[in-house]
Amino acid sequence: MALNQLNGKIVENKDIVSVTEIPVGGYGFFPKADLSEIYLKMWNSSGTTDTIIFRPVAKENPQDKTDTINKILEKIDNLENKISSIFSNNSLAFQNSISSPNEIKEIPQ
Repeated sequence: MALNQLNGKIVENKDIVSVTEIPVGGYGFFPKADLSEIYLKMWNSSGTTDTIIFRPVAKENPQDKTDTINKILEKIDNLENKISSIFSNNSLAFQNSISSPNEIKEIPQ
């Protein structure tokens, strides 16, 4: 009975792998010691080797997205309140200036 196994070893970086460690007509898996990458090395038709690098993808936490969206919405609400406050203050000043039409006001230059 044949045992299925992967050819390769744990390495510090992809340059540590020598060509003699890559099976002819096959491929070797070489995980980085910290498991941040896995190198797949294989022979190509021109007699040299190719390397494919696999890196893990971190899953996004849906709670983090929700927290970020809530923070953005809160900032938008704050801006909206500030803008409304500015417009309401300017509107009152404008209404006060036109409420006494007989009074002539000097415009500063």
